[in-house]
This record gives sequence, C-alpha cells and structure tokens, in this order.
Amino acid sequence: MFDNIINKYVRNLLRGLFLDDYNVLIEWDMSPSQLKDKISVFDSFFVLNYTSKLVSYNIESKLFDSHNTFAISFNYMREKMKSVNIWQKQMKMPLYKNFEEMQIFLESKLGKPNYARSVKKLFRDKDDVVYIWKRKNVKIEHQLFDLKSRETLEILL
Repeated sequence: MFDNIINKYVRNLLRGLFLDDYNVLIEWDMSPSQLKDKISVFDSFFVLNYTSKLVSYNIESKLFDSHNTFAISFNYMREKMKSVNIWQKQMKMPLYKNFEEMQIFLESKLGKPNYARSVKKLFRDKDDVVYIWKRKNVKIEHQLFDLKSRETLEILL
C-alpha cells in the first residue's frame, strides 16, 4: 500500500505538478501560453517578468494531499519550463522544526531521497542538509535558506 502511494506521486512528478486546489496537472512540457491558459483564471495567479527571456508564473495551491497552502513559481527561460519553486505560505512552527516535519511528509509521498548534501551555513554552528530526489528528468531539492529564513522545495527540469 505504502509503495503504491509513493509510486502515484513519483509517477505524477515525472509528468508534472498536480495542483490539489484546482484539480489540475501542470505538465513539465507546457509552453508558457498553455500554462497561462490553464491557471490564469484562478485568483492567486500572477506573472513576474524578470527579463524578456526569464518569466515566472505564480499561483497558490495545496500539493501532495497536504493541508498546507504553497506558493508555487513556474519558471520559464526562453519559452521552456526550467524549474518550479515551492514554499509554504504560513508555517505553524519554527522554521527548522517545520523543515524537519516537511521532510518527513515528503518522504512519505516520494520515498527516501536519493542523497543528501551538507550545506555550510553562515549564521549557525551546524550545517544544514539539502535532500535530493532524482527521478528520470526531474530533480527535487528540499532545503532551507538561512539568509531568507525560508524553506523551499525546488523542482529542476
């Protein structure tokens, strides 16, 4: 049963990201116009144009059958989706505790990470760890940013 749950999420992540609030799958190979057509009708949607070649399409939604709402940025470079950044909108506990809880949750959905990498932190005695899952063409990194005081989940395509 547990393996079936993990396989469901891994299978979905190989194709795209499922937005629970809207019951829609955002596929990794969508063009910017296809993505915009699919999510621009939702209230939390907005676009950030960093340059003419780098554009971020943003929305809020629940993910992975979680009770948490996430801010999600679909990042395009030259009309191709390159990455997705995800972070929780509101945390119910201190940042480091929240990170640990989220890691346990992610492992329940995606299985154990393929590997972990130590990251030297400037303002703490203890190094942090970046947890990394690699599945075919999708790489998922779960990490903390001390300087921004933010936890992030990044999907690299």
